Amino acid sequence: MFLESIYCKNFRNFRSLNLEFLEGRTLIVGDNGVGKTNLIETIYFLSTFSSFRTQMTENLVRFGKDFFTLSGTYGDTEVKVKYTGKKEIFIDDSMQKSIKEAFGTIPVVALTNEDIEIINGGPGNRRYFMNISISLYDRKYLNYLYEYRRAKKQRNKLLLNAKKGGRLGSFELWEKQLIKSIYPIVEARSSFVEKLSFYTREIFKDLTGETVELEYVPGADYNNIEAEFNKNRQQEIEAGYTLFGPHRDDIVLKVGNHQAKEASSFGIKKLLITSLKIGISRILTDIREEEPILLIDEMLGGLDRKNSNSLAEFLKKAKQVLITTTNEDIKYDKGYNRYIIEEKNGTPFVSKCSEKIRTF
Repeated sequence: MFLESIYCKNFRNFRSLNLEFLEGRTLIVGDNGVGKTNLIETIYFLSTFSSFRTQMTENLVRFGKDFFTLSGTYGDTEVKVKYTGKKEIFIDDSMQKSIKEAFGTIPVVALTNEDIEIINGGPGNRRYFMNISISLYDRKYLNYLYEYRRAKKQRNKLLLNAKKGGRLGSFELWEKQLIKSIYPIVEARSSFVEKLSFYTREIFKDLTGETVELEYVPGADYNNIEAEFNKNRQQEIEAGYTLFGPHRDDIVLKVGNHQAKEASSFGIKKLLITSLKIGISRILTDIREEEPILLIDEMLGGLDRKNSNSLAEFLKKAKQVLITTTNEDIKYDKGYNRYIIEEKNGTPFVSKCSEKIRTF
């Protein structure tokens, strides 16, 4: 299956857009600031019901409006989102009870400039990377995350109360619930990093000739987490919050035995991010038995000709990939479907070659 069409109204700088896609490689070419990234963002939102640029959904509403609507057709399935201060999600006109039920219905892997923070940013960036990736093929993982966060929130309240001289109260109950959710989260993350490492090593080697290693770094001794909590109970009371657990997990990324964050060039980091995302695509293909849509938002710039050609070879094998770019040279490659996006009267206008797409 592939993404056949999208529709949006009042999303970012789009008044309304109705756009059809084909299989294979698609280029979306335009100047900076006209809405190329916004277009990619609509597709990502239809998969994860969140943005890769902001956590504030209200910021996605077109200026002066109070709602947006998105929909996309993926094979025989339609996903629709209405936002009017809260999200309403529909799969084939059936309203979903929660995001967890619909997450990843349209499988999407996005490669954006923000992804450099997976390498350069703190552990929270890498945990978020793990959470989104795993949730695309394991919805039970989302349930465990919700349970863990809920139990940790309650446990933290009781630790803070004890720090202030109060009682721990129902602490044991919440700790048991916390521990119950820890093991499936850790198991899923450990398995994910192992699979991702396998694919990333191969892809990164082909792209750069260099070696890369990924290591899952646990935020606690998960062999006996009960003993870990008991041993450090007083330390946690003094802190007033939970010090150990999956919320402290991390991934170490090494290129040629050196930390990528400290020792790698910007170009190598770009290729590492690219390798990670293609690796996730392969994991999803293996587990879901369907290839995800690959979104690449202006990540081709800055690569030398050799690396660009190597990446192009990978993209030829993709069932569907959408690439935004300002590079006028590659738009003449006959292997690509091509769209031009321009701003007219304050809103993006999209055309496919010389044919107008329905947009107003």
